[in-house]
Amino acid sequence: MNKTELELRCLIDLSLTVQDYETVVNNAKYPIDDFKVISAFKYQTHCEEVLLFAKMAFDRSYLTTNFKEFVSDINRIVTDYHTKASSPTIPITKFAVLAVDFLQ
Repeated sequence: MNKTELELRCLIDLSLTVQDYETVVNNAKYPIDDFKVISAFKYQTHCEEVLLFAKMAFDRSYLTTNFKEFVSDINRIVTDYHTKASSPTIPITKFAVLAVDFLQ
């Protein structure tokens, strides 16, 4: 990972921390693609999870008008954790707890 990619990941993490969801939504796709290329599926799925939560917070219509996309994203994340993680129980459980907490 070069310096630019590391800075972008830090920007995404910081943006999520300070609740700047627009920045996360606009920039999270780049590390996902990079992780997919190098077959770092656990990190790719973590980034997809962050992107999902940012979309839920940033775009209010995401849960209503794009419900099929929302369900598809959740199914893909759970499937990726289950099939590609070495010990999938912990990441799936954390994701499920966060998703339920976020939806309440």
